[in-house]
Amino acid sequence: MNGSIATVHLIPDDIKKQDVIRVGIRLMFLQIGPIETQFERYNADVAIEARWLADSKLLSSLTEHDHSVLSQGHAVRLRNYTKDETNWHPQLFIMNTSVDPDNQHIRYSIRKDRNSQLCYIREHRLVKGFFFSPFDFHHFPHDIQELNISFGSSESGSKIRLEPDFEILSGINREAFVALQEWILYDHVESKLRKVKGFAFQTDEDGELDVPGHEKERSILTISCHAARRAQYMFWNGYWISFIMTIVGFAAFSITAENTNQRLGVAFTLLLTHIAFRWTICVSHLTVNYVYLATYCLFNSVR
Repeated sequence: MNGSIATVHLIPDDIKKQDVIRVGIRLMFLQIGPIETQFERYNADVAIEARWLADSKLLSSLTEHDHSVLSQGHAVRLRNYTKDETNWHPQLFIMNTSVDPDNQHIRYSIRKDRNSQLCYIREHRLVKGFFFSPFDFHHFPHDIQELNISFGSSESGSKIRLEPDFEILSGINREAFVALQEWILYDHVESKLRKVKGFAFQTDEDGELDVPGHEKERSILTISCHAARRAQYMFWNGYWISFIMTIVGFAAFSITAENTNQRLGVAFTLLLTHIAFRWTICVSHLTVNYVYLATYCLFNSVR
């Protein structure tokens, strides 16, 4: 038992001397709800896990029972981790969501990695709500949209580096996709890491704004999946609605030519129905005058 405890405290010297704390992030799309192309957003339930190397101070504060649990490969929950101001955490935030951070369920735990035998602190989050993502309609209705979630940190870029978790990869639950009639959800999950400059937070130690030429570099991690629109659904939906309205249009010929008022009334009613259908198609998508979108709306309204 003493040997296992000593193994828990084992931290290489090169890791101790690192100034930048590497935070690995993985994401699981638990459920993806309706994709609202008009507002460029989608609804989803996601589970987020971030992990970083535990310091010797935290390890020394654990009980002997906790060390025994860690040596067996199990996780130990840290219930009051954020209440102690000396405990470091990456101060992660989601950049493209409307969910308030106070409504996100967050908990912390510590676990030993089986390969490196090092202890990592894990931050677990469950987030449910709308996420905003820019959509591209240039190939409508054969478009493929990217559903992404971007992560940033309030910590200085010189202290923290966000990166995908290469030990446990991100994933997606395709079985819980609720828009199967309109979209095809792919099981591939992609991670992109980019650097940004020129903004500071009040949590920085210097408390000063970045000076041009000396901008602080920060890492932004984006994890995304992709969904393709079912073009057949769009075509057949528009075709059958237009076909039904065209058949109903022959109702005007059942009225004799002597009843001009009634015949004109029916004709104008059907014309307004076609206009309302075109308006419904347009407002259900992004209000940008793309050629393919306008052609699709015009084609369905004049048939």
